[in-house]
Amino acid sequence: VQKGVAFTIIGDNWVNGIAFPRRAAQEVTDAGRIPVLHIKPWSVKRRHVGPDQFYDFRRILAGQSDFDLHNYARAVRTFGRPIVIDFAPEANGDWYPWSGTFLGAGNLGGYGDRNVADGPERYKDAYRRIVQIFRSEGVENATWVFHVASANKPNTPWNTMGAYYPGDDVVDWLAVSVYSAQIPGDPWEEFT
Repeated sequence: VQKGVAFTIIGDNWVNGIAFPRRAAQEVTDAGRIPVLHIKPWSVKRRHVGPDQFYDFRRILAGQSDFDLHNYARAVRTFGRPIVIDFAPEANGDWYPWSGTFLGAGNLGGYGDRNVADGPERYKDAYRRIVQIFRSEGVENATWVFHVASANKPNTPWNTMGAYYPGDDVVDWLAVSVYSAQIPGDPWEEFT
């Protein structure tokens, strides 16, 4: 189709702390592409292990990561080139520590007597808090993505894609991961 690559995803895992991956973003920009920061707030890079105690969204909402988040925002602002931020993707799945399954359950996510159905609210609150921090630092070169999985896991009324949507005032783009056969024998899913 004679079209170049417009975007390149940078896996921004917070395993080693919250810090803007400037060098990687510069390499992507130098190649004529827009960096997409695929931010994954986890301290251990493993799926299906439950909540992350270090990046528990309760701590983010309480401001315990504000210093690092403000520094990150200032670094994005001074970078000065367009950046796309995809914060905590696929929360409607059950494989990441920021999924609603772990964010809301009192015995899993540390939210007192809240039940698992409160997970989407914690996600929305954390997403909104981070966007507000970036705005307070005058970041105008960031585009915000709300990114869900095509299949809700668990498939329950509280765990719909829309339950996690943080709002039109903080989301610029929508993204959906549509996985089909990943290994031989997996079913192929329709894109609906």
